[in-house]
Amino acid sequence: MNVFIPALKDENPFFDEIMLHSKHTYIFDIYKNYKPTYKVVLIHWPEQIFDWKEPSNDELIELENAIDIWKQKSKILYVVHNIERHFGMTENFRKLYQIIVDNCNTMIHMGNYSSNLFKDKYPSKKHQIINHPLYQNSFTIFSKDEARKKLNISKDAVVIIAPGAIRNKEESKLVLNAFRGLKTKNKVLIVPRMLPFEFPFEFKGRTFLKRIIDIKKYYLSFKDWQYKKPTYYFNYNFLEQDDLALLMSASDIVFIPRIKILNSGNVFLAMTYKKIMLGPNQGNLTEIFKLFKLPYFNPKEKSSISKAMSDAFLLFNENKFKYDAILLNKYSPAVLANEWDNLIN
Repeated sequence: MNVFIPALKDENPFFDEIMLHSKHTYIFDIYKNYKPTYKVVLIHWPEQIFDWKEPSNDELIELENAIDIWKQKSKILYVVHNIERHFGMTENFRKLYQIIVDNCNTMIHMGNYSSNLFKDKYPSKKHQIINHPLYQNSFTIFSKDEARKKLNISKDAVVIIAPGAIRNKEESKLVLNAFRGLKTKNKVLIVPRMLPFEFPFEFKGRTFLKRIIDIKKYYLSFKDWQYKKPTYYFNYNFLEQDDLALLMSASDIVFIPRIKILNSGNVFLAMTYKKIMLGPNQGNLTEIFKLFKLPYFNPKEKSSISKAMSDAFLLFNENKFKYDAILLNKYSPAVLANEWDNLIN
């Protein structure tokens, strides 16, 4: 069966893992190129329909008209990746989300928290839980020694990695403070998509003063000096998958520094590499941490974050932690692709 995804294919490999094992064919295209022969329309992120740009009122009306046509021949599935956009949730983006929720037949959730939350709000919808898959085919796994040799990281260091883009100052402070609070001398922090540091001191006369000294340039160069190798491995731009794979392979502990979140692909990236991880007790993440007996924290409490980091470090030092193979297999792409096929059938 051909399943229509009304968006152009992006670089996120999340669904590639499913498509590799699925019996169905997934067609990525702009929403206006829908065909009545498509029995299923699958929507991941509503804003992806408009190439992540804010739709106008006219575009929203056009989309609603298109959906009316879809509903005549197709079932609409909506994957609840998040409750709202991470950045810039405008009025029209809210309308877009609501249009998708109102018109879908089935909502697919990646955990019980999400399922229960939306069941209460939309009891007439069908709700299905299908987990996020591991990234078994998307990322190379290097040996830790090989990765550290290539990155020039000491083989004896405790390496913490915070994968994914750091989205705001609160998350930046969260990861930096948690790392500083870890009580060990030989430690390394890797942040593949760090939030660029900003100049916080604007004042009258700064432009005139630049003739003598550029305080902003001096401040930012100080930040570069402060967060440098061999303790800090910061990158501020998009990384290719092979580069991220090398960094993940070199790490010991994966830190998820989110303040507010429903799902996180980085959790499953950590599971793919079988790394000890810790993260916030938010959304669907808490049940994953509980299932594998991993530390989690309240992102609003410093003591909770500090304890979770210490607990993760203790697990690493004990060298006894292993993911339960049977539980981990529930997240294998082949198993989950079968669940997707059953739902689509």
